[in-house]
Amino acid sequence: MWQIERRRKMKIDKTVKRETLYILCGSVILSVIEQAVFLALGRWDLTVLSANVMMDVVCVLDFFFLGLTLQRAVTKSTAEEVKKLMLISRALRYLMIGAAFVTGILLKEAFCLWALIPPVFFNRITLVAIQIRMKREAPDPVHGSLAGADDEEATEANG
Repeated sequence: MWQIERRRKMKIDKTVKRETLYILCGSVILSVIEQAVFLALGRWDLTVLSANVMMDVVCVLDFFFLGLTLQRAVTKSTAEEVKKLMLISRALRYLMIGAAFVTGILLKEAFCLWALIPPVFFNRITLVAIQIRMKREAPDPVHGSLAGADDEEATEANG
């Protein structure tokens, strides 16, 4: 008799949830800026909004699926298994983004083609902003103060 291997349901790690929420917030902020730019240029209509929302959803899902893949990768026993998992994940995530672009192009009456492009970069922009913020807030290992604080402030803080 064949036994079917039952996979245990993977619980989403709180770090994956938190980081995805950061990306979602960054995407919303950058989307508002994108909408404002189209409005200022006199090119705004509902197709801009629909393209922006569709690509935001797809790109946030892309980041979320990457997080799930990394979460799963740490349970793999060999580097070869991890590499295979990451390659499959990347291919499927790129396919998802490509399908969204094709949908936007084929349904150009519903989606502004120019508004499809910027959201693809929102994840990276958000990650860079988070890294800059973390670097500024990180304690200075030499002085024990926050990075970016004036030397005078650091001297006062250390006595």
